[in-house]
Amino acid sequence: YQSSGISILDTWSGAIANYNISGNYIYTTSGHRGIDCRTTSKPIINDNKIFMYTTNNADFAGIDLLGLIDAEVRCNRIVGPGSNILKSFGIRSNQSSSRLMQCNHVSLTETGVAFKGTNTIGTTFRGNTMTDHFYGLDLNSNAFIDRQRFHGNTWNGTFGSSFGARNL
Repeated sequence: YQSSGISILDTWSGAIANYNISGNYIYTTSGHRGIDCRTTSKPIINDNKIFMYTTNNADFAGIDLLGLIDAEVRCNRIVGPGSNILKSFGIRSNQSSSRLMQCNHVSLTETGVAFKGTNTIGTTFRGNTMTDHFYGLDLNSNAFIDRQRFHGNTWNGTFGSSFGARNL
């Protein structure tokens, strides 16, 4: 299994564990995840600072979400090693229902925020800032996050792809 600063793997027993991952400073030079949260119900990931220092082209993410139910990801700051590092993500959400992804600042990864697979109706993507990525926001071919009206998301700096967002 790949290394993480904080890792939560629940069993989806149906119980709500009320995980609250807040106020952490995570510095990684060789880890694959700052925060890795899988198969969990109603986690709150709030006000964390994650700094990723690596030159490896390895699959890594500041915050990696897989199979979550009703997640809140708010006010996190994630800084990567550069937008030229392949398979690097500020926040990656895969097959998760994130009821709220708000006020996060991601910078210097290949992809700022990625949604992969169905992320269910009701996901609100609001007030996030994506700075200096190859892609700021990426929705793969089967990604679905519900219709988004303007919610104050911003794209700053340069984007290697010439696009701040991509929807395949």
